[in-house]
Amino acid sequence: MKQIIMGLLSLCVILLSNMNLQAQSNKVSGIFSSANDFKSGAFSKQISCNSGSKIKVDAFLNSSDIIIKENGVTTKIKKTTIYGYQNCSKENFRFYNNSAYKIIDTGSVYLYKEYHYENPGNGKGGMVKVEKIHYSVTPDAEMQPFTKESILKNFPNNSKLRVWLLNSSSRVEDLLQKDTNGKLLIQNLIAS
Repeated sequence: MKQIIMGLLSLCVILLSNMNLQAQSNKVSGIFSSANDFKSGAFSKQISCNSGSKIKVDAFLNSSDIIIKENGVTTKIKKTTIYGYQNCSKENFRFYNNSAYKIIDTGSVYLYKEYHYENPGNGKGGMVKVEKIHYSVTPDAEMQPFTKESILKNFPNNSKLRVWLLNSSSRVEDLLQKDTNGKLLIQNLIAS
């Protein structure tokens, strides 16, 4: 009986290992040429994550190009000619004004995180990574700062959102809190 259990356990380990290797070999990243490509999940250029290929975006120097390394060949693409990309971790990014913005939520509005570097001005020198939240009303619309003023301006007829934002104890950051279903508060308020 013990041998049967050990045999079954070994078989399970082998099967799980093979499934994991197969999942890794199917891992891809890619380029989205347009907002429609992004919405449909269709890459205009697909890149394998396991062949040493990669998409490189230089956030620190804010280069106007992205670099694709694939099968020993390096290709540069202007950020202004494409919508964005998906990395090997399945994170999506949109290019806007020569910067890459991580797409953190889609729904009634599109939410983005911007990472950039600033001098903290504390006399100690060096740069610190700063995160800012932005949004757009459609995937290819102009990005707006995630502030009460901007949200009120873009959604003047949404009474629930206006009441929530104008409540003196409301903080705009609280709109990024998720409900029990994993949906952000801002998406619930805009959709209602």
